[in-house]
Amino acid sequence: MAGRILIRSDDLGYSEGVNYGIAKAVKDGVIRSVGVMPNMPWVQHGLELLKDEKVCYGQHTNICAGRPLSDPKLIKSLVQENGEFKPSSVYRSARKDFVDLDEVILEIEAQYHRFVELTGRQPEYFEGHAVRSENLFRGLQ
Repeated sequence: MAGRILIRSDDLGYSEGVNYGIAKAVKDGVIRSVGVMPNMPWVQHGLELLKDEKVCYGQHTNICAGRPLSDPKLIKSLVQENGEFKPSSVYRSARKDFVDLDEVILEIEAQYHRFVELTGRQPEYFEGHAVRSENLFRGLQ
């Protein structure tokens, strides 16, 4: 019996170009699992490109690019002064995990509700975008 491999693509919604690349890979039959970034401005565009495709959608939870879906005042450990997420470089250079568990759960849930609103279904999996944080991982569980 031949083995099978699952190829997943992350970052749907990150940009128009990323969306077109993912859509081509899905339509070419290379990818059947796609991580959706519910907080990103191009997410509706990406989902529209895939509307007629049979795809496994997961929540590619993002806490390091763009703006949060939660009120920035409620998730201070995740955001900069301008209300946007701290970039991934801040997470990589940190000596300890600065992510507040309650705050990250608030943002995970906000992204979950936006995911359901956009897709009409629950995510088939949860994972995180470009950040190593034990509290993020705990929140995703």
